[in-house]
Amino acid sequence: MPDGTTRPLKGKTDWARFDALTEEEITAAALSDPDTVLLTDEELRESRIPSLKEIRQKLHMTQEQFAEQFQVPLGTIRDWEQGVSMSDSAAKN
Repeated sequence: MPDGTTRPLKGKTDWARFDALTEEEITAAALSDPDTVLLTDEELRESRIPSLKEIRQKLHMTQEQFAEQFQVPLGTIRDWEQGVSMSDSAAKN
């Protein structure tokens, strides 16, 4: 704001409020969400993350197109798909 004050923007995350939540509040919020799907420990173990190649192919994209679209070097895409190197946790999410 021109006077230096701030206000939350609609659709934006209020990180200060988020950081102040306790684990119990986070759990309660998640459980109150109708879209929450609870998985058993066994279901969690059995779930798997699709490979980058599977995702890319479902998008009907070449490695070059995927690299350009997501601003990842082509060599990195090739290395990930060939198992030469692994993506970091941020890339997996």
